Amino acid sequence: MIIKVKSVRQLAKDVSLPEELVERHIDALCEFTFRIAKRERKFCRDRIRAWQFSKNMGKCELFQVLDEDTDYDLI
Repeated sequence: MIIKVKSVRQLAKDVSLPEELVERHIDALCEFTFRIAKRERKFCRDRIRAWQFSKNMGKCELFQVLDEDTDYDLI
């Protein structure tokens, strides 16, 4: 997984962090962003895995759901 410094700066700007704070702690902010992304990815992977191995009778097949959404022409 790649975390770009430019993206971290933009995120910090979007949440109105002071520019001098961002410049001073850019390495820590990059590490923080990387850990959050890594944790979110693990959480999503675990949820998908739990769904995949679920014995729930109400769970439909994934490919049936995907086939239903693609009933449009590609012309």
